[in-house]
Amino acid sequence: LSYRSTTNFDLSGDLSSDVVANYNQGGELKLELPDIAELALSQKVTDDLSIQASVNWFGWSSFDVLEAELDDGSSLLIGEEGFQNNWKFSLGTTYQLNSGWVLRAGYAYDEGAATREHRSLNIPDTDRQWYSAGSTYQLNDRMNIDFALLKVVGKEAQLDEQSSVGPISSTLFAEQSSSATILSLQLNLTL
Repeated sequence: LSYRSTTNFDLSGDLSSDVVANYNQGGELKLELPDIAELALSQKVTDDLSIQASVNWFGWSSFDVLEAELDDGSSLLIGEEGFQNNWKFSLGTTYQLNSGWVLRAGYAYDEGAATREHRSLNIPDTDRQWYSAGSTYQLNDRMNIDFALLKVVGKEAQLDEQSSVGPISSTLFAEQSSSATILSLQLNLTL
């Protein structure tokens, strides 16, 4: 069981705009990222096989509004994020094939934090499925190699975004989807 508290960032920098001259100044932005709780279990089924499971809770409701405080005292609304708290559920297995090889596979379902009304091109968040496979190969008593392949597939989602900068406004109607593929290789050496 683990818990990580909310993380707060105070960002500062300069804003530049070709549309609204008054935006060309410095400013600050306070950013609050969620607290996270996790319950994880690992159960040995046989001498060679174990099963892992975890449940994560993310307190994304703290990520509500992105608003910059400009040096002249005015505020600039960057976005109303309106995120909601969400969950991630994971299940995996580890199998000791022989003295040289350990095999792993897993699946996770990760709820998106953005609601349809607040989904944007800035943060095109949706529900995701995670598929993973990997292995460890023991080269000798002091060295092994880890291989892993992870595929993340995001659910297709509708996007209805309206934005304006000064006197210019626009509306975007779109469908978005996302995916990622991560391949990793790691050499471990015990000294």
